[in-house]
Amino acid sequence: MRKLVLVLALLGSAACGDDPVAPPGLVSVQVTTTGIDRDGSYEIRVGGKSYAVSGSPAAVIISDLRPGRHDVVLEGIAGNCTAVGTASLPVTVRSGTTQPAQFAVGCVSIMGVIGVTTTTIGGGTDPDGFTIVMGSAPPIAIGARDSAFFPGFAQGDYPVVIGGLALNCSVTPNPRTIRVITGTAVRDTARTTFAVNCASSTGSIRTTTRTTGVEPDPDGYSLLLDGSVVVASLGTNATANLTGVTAQDHSVRLSGVAPNCTVAEANPQLVTVVVDATSDITFNVTCVSTRGDIRIVTQTTGSDLDPDGYEVAVNAQPRLAIPVNGSARTPLLPVGGYSVRLDGVASNCTVSGPNPRPVTVTGGNTAEVLFTVSCSPVARIEVSATTTGIDPDRDGYRLELSGTSHIQTLVVSTSGTVRFDPLPFGTYSVAVRDLAPNCETTGSARLSVDARAPVVPVNITVTCTALERIAFSKLVAGGNWDIHTSKADGSDIKRIMTGPAMDVDPSWSAATGLIVYASGSGGSSDIYVVDEAGNLTRLTTGAGRNLSPVWSPDGRRIAFASNRSGVVQLYVMDADGGNVTRVTTSAGSDIHPALSPDGTSLAFTRADCSTVGCYGNIWLLNLTSLVETRLTSAFIDSEPSWSADGSRIVFSRVNECGSFYYYTCERNLAVMNANGSNLVILPGDSSDEGDPSQSARVSRIAVAVAICGYYSCLEPAGIRMVRPDGSDPVMVLEGQVTGPVFRR
Repeated sequence: MRKLVLVLALLGSAACGDDPVAPPGLVSVQVTTTGIDRDGSYEIRVGGKSYAVSGSPAAVIISDLRPGRHDVVLEGIAGNCTAVGTASLPVTVRSGTTQPAQFAVGCVSIMGVIGVTTTTIGGGTDPDGFTIVMGSAPPIAIGARDSAFFPGFAQGDYPVVIGGLALNCSVTPNPRTIRVITGTAVRDTARTTFAVNCASSTGSIRTTTRTTGVEPDPDGYSLLLDGSVVVASLGTNATANLTGVTAQDHSVRLSGVAPNCTVAEANPQLVTVVVDATSDITFNVTCVSTRGDIRIVTQTTGSDLDPDGYEVAVNAQPRLAIPVNGSARTPLLPVGGYSVRLDGVASNCTVSGPNPRPVTVTGGNTAEVLFTVSCSPVARIEVSATTTGIDPDRDGYRLELSGTSHIQTLVVSTSGTVRFDPLPFGTYSVAVRDLAPNCETTGSARLSVDARAPVVPVNITVTCTALERIAFSKLVAGGNWDIHTSKADGSDIKRIMTGPAMDVDPSWSAATGLIVYASGSGGSSDIYVVDEAGNLTRLTTGAGRNLSPVWSPDGRRIAFASNRSGVVQLYVMDADGGNVTRVTTSAGSDIHPALSPDGTSLAFTRADCSTVGCYGNIWLLNLTSLVETRLTSAFIDSEPSWSADGSRIVFSRVNECGSFYYYTCERNLAVMNANGSNLVILPGDSSDEGDPSQSARVSRIAVAVAICGYYSCLEPAGIRMVRPDGSDPVMVLEGQVTGPVFRR
């Protein structure tokens, strides 16, 4: 009996979808909604549980349902929507499967739309459109021919009012009632059209331009009505019709009138527009030229008038030639202010009044400017040169004339004539410059001339002797330095050495005719002797570096510098290289030996060879007693050289170090007595001056000139000749040459 009851209980449980033994199943629920104003959110209830569902279509899968029959119920349907068919579906769930359940919902409208259209009839318009008012809502703007739609109205009757009507416009009925209907499958739009009747209220303005004169406005004019542009481009002689202008008073202005044009009438003009009538106005414009010119007149009095006339400068215009008494006219110029200046006025002539002068150019007119010039008598200094002797100067002489605020430079040939002119009466100085090293003027090289006549003759006489020869080292192709000789004016260059080594520091003996020099041809630096034919003799070998050899006056001995003892010291040897004797024993570097003309003393540099060169002080060594005397103390001196009579020593002194080029020192020449007194720095320039050599025959010093770069002054620029006082510098050789020495 108890077994039968249990079986009946299980059967009853399975029939209600509550089988506690079988695995669960699933139900896939889908809700499809149609119509408008849809509610896309629902609830699905199954066996006492609710499931939210939304979307289009709305769908949800319900799991863990026991096999058996279940009722699936659709709930939460909006008031304007109804279930199509049934809202409850019985579904038999089977273990491990998914059963469908589909619902359909149809919705009708709950809100409607009011559509308003405006049109205008009649001959007039309402330019700013209208407004639409519905109930208590704010007014909404709408054009005179426009449509607008207003959503969100429930079913019912609504008053619609059109406002903002111009005075010439009316519409009936106004307001009017619009009925909105809802509850339909499509949204209803309640429409109404306001046909606004606008009577005509406009007329037209006919505007005419008449332009006369020259240079009319090239781009015409523009026309403004009540301050707004209505015609952007109107010809200088044209008519414009402005239609649809409101019947009232208006302002019409002609704009874009060029500065050279004038409107005769009031501008703007006031005009009254009448309905359906045309009002006429005219603008009469007169234009004048935008250009004029300038006439310049000159009136010159006095004597020695400017022979080639003057020039006129007007701002940046091309210059005009004008005679001393005459006129010139500029081309047409734009109107405005100008500056007129008279140029090319001779030094003996003076312009009265301001120069330049301001002048104003007006359209179609000629402005006139008068320059009055007075000239005083002038002198002309006529310089004639006469040259005697042999080896005359090859390129003539440079004449420098100086006076009060007056400087001229001319070049005269060795037997020629030049003229300085015109010169105001006064006293002048004429200096003769650029003389060849073998030439000297008879008398002073600077003449004082009293110039108070039309022509003042001046004669200069120059006497030239046979040119000495100098030896020097010159850079040749391939980067090699070789010994060369030339005349002292740089002519007749001869190459003595042709080997691959660097041959430098020549010294030329007048007694023997031989040149002694230092060369690296043996792998180090040794002393060699060569004649002008190139016959070579080596004097030192394998004993350190041997540098800067110099001859004794009699040609029997040679002094030189060498580091054979570890530091650079001075030595003396016979002309054949024998009998080498060390003559200095300092801890520093003794370099640049120079034997005195009598052969008894040796001037040299005792230096500290640093990163910017070997500079030190000039010392004097008595070769008999070997007593040393320090001649300078600035520690910036080097390369001494004796005068021909042995009374003075010229040397190089550092002028400036590192101001412009960090690693270099630029030098100028200095001269002192042989005992170190009366030291004078000679005038120089920004180039480096070194290796001075004084001639034994003429009053000239040969000096090597170099250009200083960032790291050194090792860019030779040539050889210059100067007088013992540093004056009258003349470049005789240019390029990569250094170490000049006279034959002495």
